[in-house]
Amino acid sequence: SKNFNGEYQLKVPNLKLFKSLTHYNYRGSLNINGKIDSSEKLHLNGISSDWGGSTVYSLDSDIINIKTIDTDLSKIMWTLNIMPLLNGKLQSNLIYNLSTKEGRLKASSKNISLNSGSFSEALSILLHKDITQYHFKETLFDARIEAETIYFDFIAKSPSIVLDIKDGKIDRQREHIDAILRISIKNNTYNLKITGSLKNMKLRSVTGQILQRRVSKIIKNRNIKKKIKKVINKTIKNKSHNIKTILEGLF
Repeated sequence: SKNFNGEYQLKVPNLKLFKSLTHYNYRGSLNINGKIDSSEKLHLNGISSDWGGSTVYSLDSDIINIKTIDTDLSKIMWTLNIMPLLNGKLQSNLIYNLSTKEGRLKASSKNISLNSGSFSEALSILLHKDITQYHFKETLFDARIEAETIYFDFIAKSPSIVLDIKDGKIDRQREHIDAILRISIKNNTYNLKITGSLKNMKLRSVTGQILQRRVSKIIKNRNIKKKIKKVINKTIKNKSHNIKTILEGLF
């Protein structure tokens, strides 16, 4: 008989081996325990704790549903080969059609922070604040997944700072991001552009408004701008190339 009903255990020691199947560079291992039933149509469910908390899977024909409960956001981003920008516990719900390659992902967290790294260091330099010290009490992520592009909104709120992305885009095949990050601090709003691959995102000022506001009364000619660039080179010579590129792009 082609029908099957029972329990299963899936152990994948290295997700990189499945690149030809998934078409993505996933990392780490995957372990799922669950039940499968193919008496009428294929149905399976399972649970995993690879990311801390619990991840619950279900598959009905072509529709897969993945729910995470108190999972480690940094571990998930690492597994998906995304720059691990954020740290915290995640609740999420993904519904995805394997045939049409379309779906919806909604995620939330009540207490996340930014991890130390080139991205947060660049933000801290631009804002003159250590961005990793902020804890965002409310964070929401909403993504509409299409066959070639993921369109998403993101917002993270703390009592004194808000990070906001509207209509961000991710090219699924190239694994590239294109988004405008709006940062609101007190009565000031700054716009920064996020581009590049998901595993090595680049951050650039859209208009250079942060530092330009601070030095607009000082900068009067090109000679002074050249001196500022020399100071930047000297000050962050031990920092990453990404930070240096960001700061130089403001002048």
